[in-house]
Amino acid sequence: MTREALHKSGAHEAPWVAGGSEPSAALRALRGRDGYGSVPRLPDATRSTRNAIVSLVQSFPNARAVRILAIAAVSAFTTACAEREAGPRPLRHFSDNFTVSVSAEPLPPYAIERTRWRITVRDKETNQPVEGGEGRLFASNRERVTVWDGLARGEELGTYYATVTYPTSGEWAVAVEFRRDSTQQLEKIEWMQEVRPERPVPDAP
Repeated sequence: MTREALHKSGAHEAPWVAGGSEPSAALRALRGRDGYGSVPRLPDATRSTRNAIVSLVQSFPNARAVRILAIAAVSAFTTACAEREAGPRPLRHFSDNFTVSVSAEPLPPYAIERTRWRITVRDKETNQPVEGGEGRLFASNRERVTVWDGLARGEELGTYYATVTYPTSGEWAVAVEFRRDSTQQLEKIEWMQEVRPERPVPDAP
């Protein structure tokens, strides 16, 4: 059967493509995820790869299903590159009254290196940043070694910082305790954090 006959019959298309309604919904879903908005401008090498894929797809104007799958591949490729450049997304946790977003530099942490944690606290009901709070971050491993630091207020609204150094690699139980002021009870969030082995020191030139 010729390509023209296949195109007229729709035999080369997947069933959900032939209907014409699902692709638009699928493509809308590929524009972004989790409400994080548009992705950053891609570097030249990434744009070249994307353009090569688009050019290849455009050489088959009648292969509608192939074009849609290729668009999905380009979108996934673009999103992955943007996420790699932006770094890991903050961890999000919930206590009784707070939504707490946690990130660190570096993440995952390395043993014997200072790790600076960034903790952003919002009211769970109003989603407003919580200013003037107090608390601490602490972590313990299987050997019951514990490290901790008090939360220091940052310049950003509702943001606090704590810096710790993990003496060993492996799995650590990390927790943040926080309260609005000294009249309130501390609320805790917890998670398990993998700490990478110490990075080798580069040889002197």
